[in-house]
Amino acid sequence: MFIINMALIIALLHIFEAVLSNADIPPPPEPEPIDIVELPLLPVSGTIEGACTQELDALGTGCILQRGGLVQIGSFLPDGIHVIARVNYTGASDSSSIYKGDQIILIKSDGTTFSSGSPFKCVTCGVPPDNAQGRTDALDYPQAFRDGKRILAGTNVLDCGDFDLASDECGPESTHIYPIRWNIAVDGEGESGSMRELRLHPDNVHIGFNSFTATAGRLGQNGYFGRLVFIPAPTMGLPLVPRYDFANVSILLSNDARSQPLLVEGDQIRINTEAITVGEFRGFSGSGKEATYIGYPRESSNIDVFAVDLTTGVVRRLTSHPEYCDPIDISADDKWMAIMDTRGSNRQMFMAGMRNVPPITDLVSTTATSSTRNNGQRRFFQPYLLDRYGDRGEYYGQRINAAGDRSPGSINDPQWNGMADPRFSLDGTRLIYWQALTIAPACGGDNPLPCPNSTEPGGRTERVMVAHFTSRQPALFTRVEPMSDVIPWAIPYEPGYQHPPQLILPSGVYTMLGEVSGSSEITIVANADATLIDSVAVTYHNFSDDGLTFLNGAENVTTRNPTITLNEVDWYSDLVQSGQTNATKKTSPDGFHLSIDALTNIFEANGTLSTTRFEYAQSWRRRPRSLHEGHMRRLVQGAEYVNPGKSRRGISCDFNVSAQSLAHSLHVASSSTGQTPVGSQATSPADIPISHQPTPVGWFSALDLELLHHFTTSTCFTFSAEPMARNFWRVNVPRMGFSYHYVLKGILSLAALHLARSKPNRKDILIEQAMVHHNASSSMVLPVLNEINSSDSVPIFFFSMLTTYIAFASPKESDNLLIISGGVMPEWLFLFRGMRSVIEINGDGMHSIFTLGFIFDSGRQLNDIWASNIPPEHEGIKELEGTIKLYVKDPQKLDDLTHAIDSLRRSFAFFSGNFTDDQKLRGAFMWLFKLRDSFVGLLKERDNEALCILAFFCVLLQRLDYNWWIEGWGVHLVERIYSVLDEGYRLWIRWPIEEIGWVP
Repeated sequence: MFIINMALIIALLHIFEAVLSNADIPPPPEPEPIDIVELPLLPVSGTIEGACTQELDALGTGCILQRGGLVQIGSFLPDGIHVIARVNYTGASDSSSIYKGDQIILIKSDGTTFSSGSPFKCVTCGVPPDNAQGRTDALDYPQAFRDGKRILAGTNVLDCGDFDLASDECGPESTHIYPIRWNIAVDGEGESGSMRELRLHPDNVHIGFNSFTATAGRLGQNGYFGRLVFIPAPTMGLPLVPRYDFANVSILLSNDARSQPLLVEGDQIRINTEAITVGEFRGFSGSGKEATYIGYPRESSNIDVFAVDLTTGVVRRLTSHPEYCDPIDISADDKWMAIMDTRGSNRQMFMAGMRNVPPITDLVSTTATSSTRNNGQRRFFQPYLLDRYGDRGEYYGQRINAAGDRSPGSINDPQWNGMADPRFSLDGTRLIYWQALTIAPACGGDNPLPCPNSTEPGGRTERVMVAHFTSRQPALFTRVEPMSDVIPWAIPYEPGYQHPPQLILPSGVYTMLGEVSGSSEITIVANADATLIDSVAVTYHNFSDDGLTFLNGAENVTTRNPTITLNEVDWYSDLVQSGQTNATKKTSPDGFHLSIDALTNIFEANGTLSTTRFEYAQSWRRRPRSLHEGHMRRLVQGAEYVNPGKSRRGISCDFNVSAQSLAHSLHVASSSTGQTPVGSQATSPADIPISHQPTPVGWFSALDLELLHHFTTSTCFTFSAEPMARNFWRVNVPRMGFSYHYVLKGILSLAALHLARSKPNRKDILIEQAMVHHNASSSMVLPVLNEINSSDSVPIFFFSMLTTYIAFASPKESDNLLIISGGVMPEWLFLFRGMRSVIEINGDGMHSIFTLGFIFDSGRQLNDIWASNIPPEHEGIKELEGTIKLYVKDPQKLDDLTHAIDSLRRSFAFFSGNFTDDQKLRGAFMWLFKLRDSFVGLLKERDNEALCILAFFCVLLQRLDYNWWIEGWGVHLVERIYSVLDEGYRLWIRWPIEEIGWVP
């Protein structure tokens, strides 16, 4: 009796303390009226030149892509009328048009137009190259400076000088785009450090940003804060052009014990509620006094947003709902927050639905738990409005777009997903946000969730919304004084500084006491280098912090990182809460095994993880397809979950398709069950009219059947003139696809590209379908590539070949230099060169298969010829080699260049002897196969000498132009090389230019 009474007394004391500590916090606000309107966007068109016709673009301000045309919405300009947007133009009538590619525009939000008669104005289109020296490609998260004359866009500052951005005087000639550089080198030289997700401080002087780190093979991230300083004529560092530099940079990590979310005192652990744990910096408060961030959880598996005072280091938890919150904006007067959150979707409830569990296993599980919020590119976010004090009690904010009937295209249509970032107008009366429609592979195809049809003009899959808070009076906002460069609690950044890995807890057995009763036993296992924690096990014994709810049971989580971004998690849970709250969190007996990439958010899992709260009959389960059982299980939730305390009862259903029933259908479902969205958006087939029901799971669509037919009757004959090879592509490769679905998806993608050539009226649809199948195949093959074995070697080999064909046959991008695209090695070349490893793993086994032997026999014979024959001298190549030897003094670089030249000379030899067309093709691609990684690295750096060698390879591509999938590559590639070469080097490639017949 005494123990029970003491527990009750302690619980009452805690409640009393909570009441006193919350005395300054007002009660939650009442819901307010909100009107929502959709802003206009530029018309959409096809991707071919001239597709943006005058009929579509009557105002002459350009067209954008149907999918990906709106890349991102930025902030309002200070006037609260103009909205910044990042768009992707397409279909211009000629190459001289300024309306093409990735650009920043302004949109009128009050129904008026610019002097051109259009509600759109492009502010980066047509900016002269001299005004944009050194600009970077990144234009993400565009934000207006409060002077109305500048925009922060990615790692650039767009500056219109003395003119307002929305004025007629702000045109291309008066606009400058300056790059931003962060010096990370001790000597001050070299390129900028890598920055992402930059956010402008309200003082318009400082900026915050994130930068990835890597510790013991695991991805990490730090937030930074620094001052922007304009350097008109820099003398150090690249680029040596007018630019902005970061000065007085601080790492947003505490320089004392507040950096640790868990504190160790002997063998005792306690939670540090004052910890500053900036996992990902998200922005600033309206006054600029606080920085917002995603931090270490306060409750297990519950990812929330926090705010830290930049002067005092005091931390506030802004959100506490079990669902995932990320994008956030705080009004200029600091009174309101707008967030994008998965609350209402039940997306995270299977792992976060049990509340007030200490964040112990989160030492290893946080990256995985935060990554499950998305299904690939699909977000499950919706916009919510909270007051400055955030979630508390039973208040979890007001959904901004709650009105509507959830019909297709309505403002609360659940298939329209919120994207980052929402932004208040400076006067606080309006909020801009944008949404993207659910598209494949998050729906359709192998996914049982049917893809919705866009109701937007032209079938556009993005839209821009403005929420009007109609009962508010415009708030006055004043100039924010520049804050100090010094953040007292942060770590000053010095160039070259490498933050040491922080092992939060060393290996050992620890105890954590409940504040009221009970305890937990915690076992920590670190890696061999004691730099990271690999495994956490915890057992709870009548654990309680409030004396009202008691926790018992055990949980054990282990994490591995096969690659820096890939997390493999083994999760075992058997937790029970009793008392005021009655809940369980349990995995299946064999555990829950999750594999997820932190960047792509596509995951696979085996086993189940279920969380149930009994007093509300609320149950959330994650029950993915078991790769060992051959069953496909999908979860459909019927509950709208906004308030964890007072939600409607959940309706959960499992659709189980047995292996036996699947055997009677043409089953092409992906093994990556993480691509199936889970949430209230999923609809039972019984609710859909039969005329609108999608193709059943496991069946081909009509278009897929057409593509497979086209492949086996046409495309398969274009890869070789050898009858056995043709038959293999016609019969064996499709048969392989029925067992290895990434091969099948590759077949359908390539067939769509081939068919598009002969169906001009369907070209755009077929190319789009090709990309859908290709993206799906890439997602399916990732887990296989991470752990490739001999049984996968043959399908991976042919998947690599298909990917190579697809890469060449796809529409050519302006920045695609074949071997380097967008500054990185493209997927096709990675796979193509990776075939060497595949052959090494199981070359003998592959050769022993009769139907494959002829392929590898001819390949080995060709390789022998390539390696042993002395190639004839080639005057053009000889002249290039002599010039390179004269000018290149670095011995390692010279060796890489001469190796590439010698290999190229051997490939040219196949075009001068008595070789078949198949041998010529293989001889040319042998050069790509034999390239050194160091030479590819030179191309990545846009090295002039390496680019000149690549230009000579263009001649071989031109001679292979009769292959439909190579057609046009010789001209395209030499044109792109010519455009990026320094002026003096252009003379070095005179011979390939003349041989190809291209006129600069």
